[in-house]
Amino acid sequence: MPTSLLFTLMITIIIDVMGLGLVLPILPNLVVASNSPFYGNHAVFFYGLVLSVWSLGGFFGSPFLGSFSDKIGRKKILITSLSGNAIVYALTAFSIFQKFFWLFIFLRFCSGFFSGSFEIAQAAVADKSTHLEKAKNMSFMNLAFAFGFIIGPLLSSLTVSFGIIIPFLMAAGLSCLNVFFLSVFFSETHVRKECRIVWSSLFTSFTFIFRDPRVRNLGLVFLLFQCAWGFYFQAIPLVLQEKYYFTPKDISYFFILLGVGLAFVPLFLQKFMMRYFSLQKISFMGLVISGIFISLSFLLQFFIGVQWIVALGFPIFESLAFGSLLAMLSNRVSNEEQGKMMGGCGALYAISFIFIGLSIGVFSSFSIWVPIIVSAIFFFVSGSLLQVVVKK
Repeated sequence: MPTSLLFTLMITIIIDVMGLGLVLPILPNLVVASNSPFYGNHAVFFYGLVLSVWSLGGFFGSPFLGSFSDKIGRKKILITSLSGNAIVYALTAFSIFQKFFWLFIFLRFCSGFFSGSFEIAQAAVADKSTHLEKAKNMSFMNLAFAFGFIIGPLLSSLTVSFGIIIPFLMAAGLSCLNVFFLSVFFSETHVRKECRIVWSSLFTSFTFIFRDPRVRNLGLVFLLFQCAWGFYFQAIPLVLQEKYYFTPKDISYFFILLGVGLAFVPLFLQKFMMRYFSLQKISFMGLVISGIFISLSFLLQFFIGVQWIVALGFPIFESLAFGSLLAMLSNRVSNEEQGKMMGGCGALYAISFIFIGLSIGVFSSFSIWVPIIVSAIFFFVSGSLLQVVVKK
């Protein structure tokens, strides 16, 4: 795979994820904090709603945009999705300023719909990678995600003191910068074939991963894995605020450490693991050890330092599992189906986050630690199921 293309895709993901990283640490402060613009009765439920509608948008958007990119090329769809997100971020700042909660909810759905750029970038990587290279090259996409997740929360911690809408405005500006960067430097990776676009099939393309026997069972493992990661990812800001009284700036630093853990794998660990272990073994180890880390987060909750250790160690093994599972899924379909495949994975991610967003308020009403426990359970179950699928 050309180094220049890999670098361009990494920059695209870094800038895009920076926008998400700018916004995520301040979401609890938007809804749950007593001085927030949208605070009211059932604040924890609305926090879950804010998270789930973003995922609902991704459920439809990721497979639609991914399948569409198979038809007309990756570049046009990447530029379209990033332009849409720039507009949405700017309007979201307006909705917060005017305290229009339901407009804010609708815009979170739109943001989720246009969030498929990560999956399309992965499809572009698959276009230019051999079977043996895919796991390694996919790990560089994870590295870009990690860098974006380090820089985004860092900028959020520096700008939120000037006003809660400033991170959204910065995210809009970053999306505009990304559109310009892609327009100038990105070269199309997918050889398009002349074919008629069946619009109804694009809207139902999220069912591909459930219907196709090549990927159905492994797709179930990936879905459970996304549930495991999502429960921790979405619940930990609430835990940090309610249990340890973290400020938005403190939560930003916590997410920066998560990003450092994600960056460790492609920089130092991926090459070593690929040399000595198969994709299946790497995935299994990543899932099980991730479950152990999340269990420690709950069992040793009275030691705040454990949360920081988990934030650094857990993403290392989560990233190993993610890259290996994604490469295994990609290897099971043809080159003409990579966009559809990655879009289907995006749909699985979205399904898990919809379920989590709707249930996290219910679980948290019993204890804010229940979602963390559920996360650990899902990691162990997905690891066990992977062993069954591989044997079959």
